[in-house]
Amino acid sequence: MNFDESYIEQVRGSNNIQDVVSGYVRLRKSGQNQVGLCPFHNEKTPSFNVSESKQIFKCFGCQAGGDVIDFVRLIENLNFPDAVKYLAERQGISLPSEQPGMSAKVRDDGRLLSLMDTAQEHFCKNLRGSSQATRYLEQRKISENTIERFGLGYAPPGNRFLRLLK
Repeated sequence: MNFDESYIEQVRGSNNIQDVVSGYVRLRKSGQNQVGLCPFHNEKTPSFNVSESKQIFKCFGCQAGGDVIDFVRLIENLNFPDAVKYLAERQGISLPSEQPGMSAKVRDDGRLLSLMDTAQEHFCKNLRGSSQATRYLEQRKISENTIERFGLGYAPPGNRFLRLLK
């Protein structure tokens, strides 16, 4: 799911980094910051710092750092959208698709992603059906694994894709 920047800022702003981190790390006051043992590597002396005023964390041992979303991504092993969802749910913020009047940008993004999926399927199918394109890739020593990994495709002459869309 794609979130617009204002939604991400709303989620980020509603989750105090010190509150989130203290759910995982025992913190103690040290000057303006809070310090504790880093949850991302083993250590005996605290090198993990949380700045509530800047809403960031930094470990000077393993160099992990970032904002509250980055922390949740690392500690919970989540991707960015899932970390945003996790923090939104933590604060009772509904997801954009659950909010009335979904923004036109979100709808347009969904339609664009659907169009790109259709295009990739079409061009991948063209590649599989073209012995000329397949020979060319073999000559270039491009493996089947690489073709799959990058979703390579082939666009033959003409306007077949446009006809497909119509």
